[in-house]
Amino acid sequence: MNIKQNSDDKAITENAFSKAKTDAHQILSEGKISNRDFFFCTRFELTKRSDDPEASKLLRKLQKLENNPRTSWVNKPQTDKSEMTLPVIAGQCIGCGMTTPVAKVNYGKVTGLIIVDRLNQYGGLMCERCNRALYRKCMKHCLIYGWWGLKALVIINPATIIGNTIMYTRTNNRFKKYRGIL
Repeated sequence: MNIKQNSDDKAITENAFSKAKTDAHQILSEGKISNRDFFFCTRFELTKRSDDPEASKLLRKLQKLENNPRTSWVNKPQTDKSEMTLPVIAGQCIGCGMTTPVAKVNYGKVTGLIIVDRLNQYGGLMCERCNRALYRKCMKHCLIYGWWGLKALVIINPATIIGNTIMYTRTNNRFKKYRGIL
């Protein structure tokens, strides 16, 4: 079983590498970087295989494209606020420690304590699975313990629930865009 799993992992790695090569050719044929996340993930996959001569050549070309002020996104205004604040990038998840596509998230947990309230913030760079788990954990806490304070009942807990839901929805949509579902 271990041998089969290793061959499956190699096949997945090869598929990701061939997709990264195709994506790099697509970016170079356009002559500009229109989607930062797409560019970073493509570059990340190629970097993992820098021993391959074709990957090294593509990385050098992508580097030139990135450093060119006419084709790069540097110094260009961005209109889509969600893309600016919630990018999906290749990195290490603080929840599980795996190197996967991650997004920066920040969720709140409210504990109502009759007269005073306690608001805790949790977040960081997380993969899709850890993001979902943290969202559920924080929302469960808010829905059970967040209503027991005077200010929490009226203002703090509803605002935190709405903020957590907006953060999760935006981040989830960014992961879907990254995977090509949206």
